[in-house]
Amino acid sequence: MEYYRRARGGCETGDRAAHLLAILLLDSFHTTGSKEDRALVDHLVFIAVREDASPEEVEDLVSSIRAMRDEVPGTVDLSVGEDFSGRSGGYTHALFARFEDTSGLREYLEHPAHLAVVEKLDATTSGRIVVDYEF
Repeated sequence: MEYYRRARGGCETGDRAAHLLAILLLDSFHTTGSKEDRALVDHLVFIAVREDASPEEVEDLVSSIRAMRDEVPGTVDLSVGEDFSGRSGGYTHALFARFEDTSGLREYLEHPAHLAVVEKLDATTSGRIVVDYEF
């Protein structure tokens, strides 16, 4: 429940617990079989940058996110950008990442580059929503 409150209102101490829970859940949904039988995994994150975050902090965050595309093995695609539509319900930026399978997402969640981005997110955002799905 704390995770959903945080997604609506802002980042709180429960972020790390939610992050660890996501890793545990991914372990339980691990796909077996040949690589051709595995579903791709999409990871979507909607981010609300704090109003008092400096342009330099935001650019550093966005650059760090973009760098993960080449740093994290198993990443098929990754993009991040600022909303321009005005229809985002207060979320200013979004991240899209695609992985070969749930193992790729798990590796991403545990990767040092991702953990460093999570620290920057905690410092520069007031809230975020994360959605992961297979297709």
